[in-house]
Amino acid sequence: MFSTSRFTLILPILLACLAIPTHQSKADGILCNLRSAMGSYQSPNFDFFGVIEIEGNTAYIASRNFNSGWKIVDITSPYAPQLIGSFNSGTITTDIDIAGTTAYVLFNDTGLQIFDVSNPTDPILLGAYETTNSNRSLQVVDNKAYITDSIGMHIIDVSNPTDPALLSITETDGQAWGVTVSNATAYIADGTRGLQVYDVSTPSSPELLGNYLSSGASHVTIRNNSAYLCTGRDFEILNISNPKNIAYRGSIRLPDTPTQAVVDGSKAYIATDSAGLVTLDVSNPEAPILIGIDEIPGPIDNSFGYALGVQVIDDIAYVAARQSGLRIFDMSNPTTPPYLGSFDSESIYELQVIGTTAYAANHFEGLQIIDLADPANPALIGSYKPTDSTNSVQVVGTTAYIAARTQGFQIVDISDPTQPELIGSNDIPDFAQSVAISGTTAYVADHRDGFYIFDVSDPTDPVLLGSRDTPGIATNLTIDGTTLYVSAGSAGLHILDVSDPTVPRLQTTYDIDAKSKARIVGTTAYVLGWHTGLHILDVTDPSAPTLLGTYHHWPWEWFPRDITVVGDIAYIADHQESPSFESNGLKLIDVSNPYDPTLLARHDIQYADYVYGVVVENDSAYIAIADRGIYIVDVSDCTPCPADLIKDGVLDFNDVANFLVAYPMRNYTVDFNRDGSYNYLDISEFLRAFAAGCP
Repeated sequence: MFSTSRFTLILPILLACLAIPTHQSKADGILCNLRSAMGSYQSPNFDFFGVIEIEGNTAYIASRNFNSGWKIVDITSPYAPQLIGSFNSGTITTDIDIAGTTAYVLFNDTGLQIFDVSNPTDPILLGAYETTNSNRSLQVVDNKAYITDSIGMHIIDVSNPTDPALLSITETDGQAWGVTVSNATAYIADGTRGLQVYDVSTPSSPELLGNYLSSGASHVTIRNNSAYLCTGRDFEILNISNPKNIAYRGSIRLPDTPTQAVVDGSKAYIATDSAGLVTLDVSNPEAPILIGIDEIPGPIDNSFGYALGVQVIDDIAYVAARQSGLRIFDMSNPTTPPYLGSFDSESIYELQVIGTTAYAANHFEGLQIIDLADPANPALIGSYKPTDSTNSVQVVGTTAYIAARTQGFQIVDISDPTQPELIGSNDIPDFAQSVAISGTTAYVADHRDGFYIFDVSDPTDPVLLGSRDTPGIATNLTIDGTTLYVSAGSAGLHILDVSDPTVPRLQTTYDIDAKSKARIVGTTAYVLGWHTGLHILDVTDPSAPTLLGTYHHWPWEWFPRDITVVGDIAYIADHQESPSFESNGLKLIDVSNPYDPTLLARHDIQYADYVYGVVVENDSAYIAIADRGIYIVDVSDCTPCPADLIKDGVLDFNDVANFLVAYPMRNYTVDFNRDGSYNYLDISEFLRAFAAGCP
């Protein structure tokens, strides 16, 4: 129990905080957005958590696998949700709705059951109504239960929960996946028949008002005069002010199939199959905007979770995430998308960023030099175009080294970036694919002809030192000291000793389908495998690399194309495919423990074709996209300031007053230790954080 006397004693201490000077803070970027994750509850049996409903501080969750029933979870502290009750139905729970202390639970093949949950630790069955036609969706309004199944819509009188009575059955032409009732109007997401709208003011005889044809309608949400319809992978916004003439307003393509949506103010929160929780800005219905994606971690290492249901209460999103259980996110500030800007240019294959200048290998346009001083408005400074395609570029000082396919290895003077000038070249036999520079030595991958080594101490006259034909197709290479790593596709990653460049010596081959450049940090190699993901190797002895750990975005077809490692984070530019969608973007992998790399975040790039490269410089990631040019993303972390309770960037009386009000109310915002309890440890941590100030 909370002690008033103890609270009185801490008041002077808290007020003393006001004497501490503090500074403003700023927080944004992908890494900062990760802080939205709060807490989770995962069933010991990895139940398939589906639909979720919130009533007060209690979450009711439908389990969509046999013999699991539904769960009741205390969410008083979002950081430490606790299971407090359950009911084993012996079948699949498809939907759930709560009205006060009554739970209405829909089961796939047995129908509706009604429970008294006044004591959530012991739900009591009150009554039932049987319907066995693949029950799908439920909403209870004014003592009427609206149920959709494979036939259509059932309306049931539940005013007497011990004896629910059928009022009507309305057959629809589609599959009746979801129903939402508002102002005596039922809106049915009717699969292949789109949206069907019925007047249910007389529930015994619903009357069709109108429809909107759209394929794959699975869920509908109503707010004011707008319907938000999930159709296939699209999220459509409709004007329903006149149900007899429903009008399309706008839509957005989602990264995966939506399963449930909630609209709260100008934000839409959408649970999607394997892409997680998607947040949209729908303030302009004609042009909804993707704000962010909260990845749902899977129940096993390196897997992903499915988001099947979502509810948002007071800026907290509660996500039913199948085998990943209940996941809780703070959505109080989801409005700072990490996207910074872009440079439109087709088919950029490789990037190098030095300071505020990008050097891009554009497959069709050659070397492009781009000013990034203003990330929102990158500007082309100059360019050099060989007669054949450009696949790779490396810049050292005022010289750019280019792999130009059939034109071989080219050297360009960029001392005047507005007028790049060719000063040297060497026409190697096959296709120059990739180039790497170490001191005055250049290494060039030559497709089916292995690689070549050049002395470029005089860039106007590169001199061949040595070469070696390697098995497979040499597509990329990386030099680290006297060790050369050649990515040769399905032939593996060849590791060679080039201490004598005239006679390169193969040390070993690591079995992996390697098409991208390996990245070497100290004695660790980060290698990308087609389909097999990230492999982290100990290369202390390059002749005997040892596998430390792997990361694969199971079970998708994953095609990682480039990797950059900064500190404990690996940034991977990739293309991925699942049975229901494909996407391109950036993954951030925590590699602080090389034996267990884990996904931190994913940033999908809408309408991109293929991503080819990534460079991270000064908290910005520069991503090369085949059909979009350069896409710039903020990957900065939060500036920590946990004592700033009102989130204005300043520590002052308002934050102390907020703490004094929230603490006796046991509000989760002052659970500084995130353990679900409220005691002197939280007070101590607040004092420490306040004293530390805002950086």
